[in-house]
Amino acid sequence: MRSRNAIFTQCGDRAALEQTLASYRRARAAWANLAEQACGAYAADISYGPEKHQRGHWLDRLPAIDEDIAAMETQWGTFAPAKDASATSVHAQIKQAIHEALGRPVQPASRWHHTTAPAEKSEASPASLSVRLMYRHVNQAESYDVAEMKLLHGRYYAQIPAACTQSPYALQYFFEVHEGPQQAWLLPGFDPNLATQPYFVVRRA
Repeated sequence: MRSRNAIFTQCGDRAALEQTLASYRRARAAWANLAEQACGAYAADISYGPEKHQRGHWLDRLPAIDEDIAAMETQWGTFAPAKDASATSVHAQIKQAIHEALGRPVQPASRWHHTTAPAEKSEASPASLSVRLMYRHVNQAESYDVAEMKLLHGRYYAQIPAACTQSPYALQYFFEVHEGPQQAWLLPGFDPNLATQPYFVVRRA
């Protein structure tokens, strides 16, 4: 929603705001439905940290979501559409920006696989890829560190600092792969049922 509202904020195009609100309302309905289903199965205060957003229940987020939607609705009368916008190249650019914001990057079935060093024989990767290694400890208080992977002899490599093993927590990592502006996927990612572990784990011996 933020990307579409950002388009509206920059250009005052009504279509961008319409699409933003429509998407936001659908998201709100989906959130409320799942939060209702979680009642009874989860405690009313699910805490995993001291901050406000790390406590409570999914239902507790609905008032803030409703306030956000209401604030966006008040923007209806705050813009002055450009004259004859439909006849300008600017309108075409806005339309394309909205289309890209509404779309999703193509996520084909992954053709790649990961092997730990020393590397086993594997399929070579094309140089057109952009690959990033995302890693942290299995500790939700940490943010992911990022390492840009380098292409060497047809394969992509990166190193996680040895100091990362000096922790009581296991290490988790995954890969973010891009091939052009419209193709992106995660490795290992989820299966179609969203039931798999979307990262690799290294535990201390």
